Amino acid sequence: MVSLLLCKDTISCIHGRAAVGTVYVFEYNKTISDAELVKLRQSLDANRRKKFDACRRREDKLGCAAAYLLLCIALRREFGVIKFKMTGERFEKPALKGRDDIFFNLSHCAAGCACIVSKNSVGIDIQEQTDIPRGTDRLVCTERERSVLEKSDDPAADFIRMWTLKEAVLKMLGTGLSQDMKTVDTEELAQNAACRVLSGYTLAAASESREEDMKALLDNAVFINFDELMTEAESRTE
Repeated sequence: MVSLLLCKDTISCIHGRAAVGTVYVFEYNKTISDAELVKLRQSLDANRRKKFDACRRREDKLGCAAAYLLLCIALRREFGVIKFKMTGERFEKPALKGRDDIFFNLSHCAAGCACIVSKNSVGIDIQEQTDIPRGTDRLVCTERERSVLEKSDDPAADFIRMWTLKEAVLKMLGTGLSQDMKTVDTEELAQNAACRVLSGYTLAAASESREEDMKALLDNAVFINFDELMTEAESRTE
């Protein structure tokens, strides 16, 4: 079983934000027209456009574009990076070419998308609130976690919390869902992973560093609105 227990030390915050990394979130709280979706696509680099075009569902196309633009905003604001190239194949952890001093991770779901940037290896996951498909807990949860769900007043919400925490950790490690989720127990993640429940979805983040206060990062997440996203898209349209 993966053990990622870290010491209880936390870092000081600057302007209410954790000093090492930052989380950015874009919520799908408006209807996006086909024309607007086309504009988002036009702002993507060639590789991201291929990924966008390969998406079959409209919400996946939106997530692909919006998560990329969140990364653009985050890199510019936090590190002053304007131009960059993403590396990593489909099942590899994404990275920035030539920048081993900056780490990031992206996630999107039906409720929105999220991005985390940091000086340490990190992972993030966002999941909309939904019912638990029958039998999924046996594939995802440890015996201890299944016992928690059986006693829970809201097993669906607790399952989503466990899922997002596990996926954030596995994405941080670079294994993703290729690793058995039962090898990670959420009780052991308290010191380097955290989750935040918002309206209609849950957000989780994890870091390899004991110096990052993940709860602080999530509590101080930067929420980007649609106008800000479109402004970034227009500045990058070829």
